[in-house]
Amino acid sequence: MNEFVLESYLKCIIANFNVTFEIVAIDELQSTQNSNLPKLLIVNTFKRNNKVGHWCICHLYRTRKFGVNADFFCSFGSSPESYNMQFPFHITWVNRKVLQPLYSDNCGLYVILFAYYRLRRIAPSKIVTCIFDETHKENNELRVIRFGKRLRRSCGGISDATPTLCASTGAIKKRHCLSASQDASSAQETE
Repeated sequence: MNEFVLESYLKCIIANFNVTFEIVAIDELQSTQNSNLPKLLIVNTFKRNNKVGHWCICHLYRTRKFGVNADFFCSFGSSPESYNMQFPFHITWVNRKVLQPLYSDNCGLYVILFAYYRLRRIAPSKIVTCIFDETHKENNELRVIRFGKRLRRSCGGISDATPTLCASTGAIKKRHCLSASQDASSAQETE
């Protein structure tokens, strides 16, 4: 998912909430502002000039005890330290469970789904244990694809945001779903 589509989805899901968001690359983390809270901070694990990366999210909020806190969600279960992320705030919760299949490139949809439920005041640990399925990652993939399709319809038809499902198996479209006449570039676009 590119930054434009991610931003469009975020604008759609935060419309009824008093929250801001910011999308940054890993090399822009130190310039983030923590003044308008609560806030969704979406971080790409690659530097700004790279076109590919993995999306993670921090839900920032203020508490009396610790000041600015954040929940950190990575669908691969990685910690901020594994990406060499240096945050200027206190991380109170980190997802440690691998929820996204390694073949998937839908990390943006995982981030949006996490944000969707977090804005509804669902605890981050409950999102991971009740919404996602740690043992059947394919179910998570289908869940985020369906969520992306519903969101695309409700947000006014954002395009190129979700992969298509295979007509014969109902799973995410893979090479076996493509006709022999399609070229390799088309195959890369559908995977």
